[in-house]
Amino acid sequence: MYWGYSERSTYHTTCVNRVASHLKRFCIEAGKERKFVSGRITDAWGYDSKTKTIYFCEIKVNSKDLMKGVYQIYETAFKYTPKDPRNNVIPVIAIPKKLYNELIKHDIEQWKSFRSLCETNKITIWIIEQSAIQQMKIPKLKTPTKTKETTRAGIIRKPKIKAKLKTSTKKRAIVKAKTPKKINTKIKLKASTMNKASTKVKIPKTSKTTSKIKAKAKKNKATLKRKR
Repeated sequence: MYWGYSERSTYHTTCVNRVASHLKRFCIEAGKERKFVSGRITDAWGYDSKTKTIYFCEIKVNSKDLMKGVYQIYETAFKYTPKDPRNNVIPVIAIPKKLYNELIKHDIEQWKSFRSLCETNKITIWIIEQSAIQQMKIPKLKTPTKTKETTRAGIIRKPKIKAKLKTSTKKRAIVKAKTPKKINTKIKLKASTMNKASTKVKIPKTSKTTSKIKAKAKKNKATLKRKR
């Protein structure tokens, strides 16, 4: 093989046994050191019937073998074809807590690169402790939140809204200045009709006026006869 086989040690076998016993707690089938793919032996494995998940675990106790373990477990999970297509395959790399602490204290760059490589290849990381095994929780990236500008008194500034209000008040003032005042035409029409009615006053004819007109007419006739 390209990477070769890592040397087996008693510490490695104890870690493999811990991972295998951990898988037996929630998996219907579990074991260790089994060949699922040609040319590759998986350190520990397990099948969870409830979630229909197959776990392939590669255990690494040395910092030099971390990058090699990523390739090994990825090749196993990629080449393996489950009998039931509904089953999911989860590749796992398990490291002891001692190695984890050493990487964080002395070689943080290697740990970062190893972790980012596992994230891109969707490989789960387990930390092997004496009593239990913990899964590494990868924190989600925080989205940047928009900060609001505040004054010294703590009042939120809203410059955009103020600008809109100013422009709207100016527009209203201009519209009021341009538009002339509406004149009540009904009142003017009523006044004109009242004036016309007051000027054209009809004097009713009475009997006295008619008698005077008749007397004048008789006098005029009498004077005309005398002249003739």
